[in-house]
Amino acid sequence: MVKPGQIQGRMVVDGEASATVIKSSEPLSFWGGYDQATGEIIDRRHPLSGQFGAGKIMAIPFTRGSSTTSSILIEAVRAGVAPVGLITIRVDSFLALASIVADEMYEASFPLVSVSSDDFERITNGSRVSIKRGGLIILEQGDTAPGDTAPGDTVPGDTELRDTEPRDTALGDTVPRDTAPRATELSDTEPSDSAPRDQK
Repeated sequence: MVKPGQIQGRMVVDGEASATVIKSSEPLSFWGGYDQATGEIIDRRHPLSGQFGAGKIMAIPFTRGSSTTSSILIEAVRAGVAPVGLITIRVDSFLALASIVADEMYEASFPLVSVSSDDFERITNGSRVSIKRGGLIILEQGDTAPGDTAPGDTVPGDTELRDTEPRDTALGDTVPRDTAPRATELSDTEPSDSAPRDQK
């Protein structure tokens, strides 16, 4: 039974993470919108522009763009500047692919959970959230009111994987390394909502 202050999401790639939330109701294109070397959101038209996803749990409804999203995120994982977890409204196969491939290549990845639109609205920007195995999300009280503007912590995450060779160190100190992510919901889902149709 889900308790107050919890959300039961749909686990797409299994794992655990605990971090501050960076949230927007606007979808994000990682291609041209996320700096794979620094973790900065560089789409100047996006509400989160200038903020850093590195070391955060990113909550966005879905991604825009194509399979390049996977490439950008894989490189961000290698550089240690990827989000430690992602929460979306729609199941996104490109985000899942990035997590799975990054785990295979660099033994570092991130959990991915999809939630309903109503539950997505319960997640507060700037609050702290924990993602547990099986898709359980635990909400913790934050100091920032809901909204699309990220809090002012603009320093990339402390954990880095900047070597070009794969390492045994996980991305983020809250993501256990002893288990690989599992794409539990990809085989029976529709294609990703990250369609090339709105990429310019």
